[in-house]
Amino acid sequence: MKKVLFVLALVAVASVATAQSAGKYGFNVAYGGGGSNIAVTYHLSDMLALRPGLGYTSNDNGTTVSTRFTVGSDVLYYLSNADGMGMYVGGGFSYVAKSTDKPETSDSEMDFKGLLGFQYALNAKLGVYGEVAFSYTSLSGDSGDSSSLGTKNSGVGLIFYLN
Repeated sequence: MKKVLFVLALVAVASVATAQSAGKYGFNVAYGGGGSNIAVTYHLSDMLALRPGLGYTSNDNGTTVSTRFTVGSDVLYYLSNADGMGMYVGGGFSYVAKSTDKPETSDSEMDFKGLLGFQYALNAKLGVYGEVAFSYTSLSGDSGDSSSLGTKNSGVGLIFYLN
């Protein structure tokens, strides 16, 4: 029993020692869900972070122009974070304003999501991450009202820590 407790204590100390420190923050650049976004990640504690963000996408296929503006926030809880590799779960929401010029439509979306992600620190200031988001989306506007479940908000990104 003492050996088991010793091993568990050693694993816990190693995880805490390599976790992101409280107060650490950085900028994110990500691509996924049909567009790109920028965000700020702020670590409230060793295992908990907030990530508010903005996104903008514009597509012109020669016939119609569509634009999409996104604002949202995520909460991330790191399950493990050892040797620069971390797995996290989280949740978030976003509001999306969409418009097209031909036909002229204006729609809005509310997305609520659960996240599962993996982050790898390339060095003390730069990391890469990928995540899958299981989301519920509610659409309303000129295109009609609808709702859906899916993984459309999944993506990959870079994080640049400033401290």
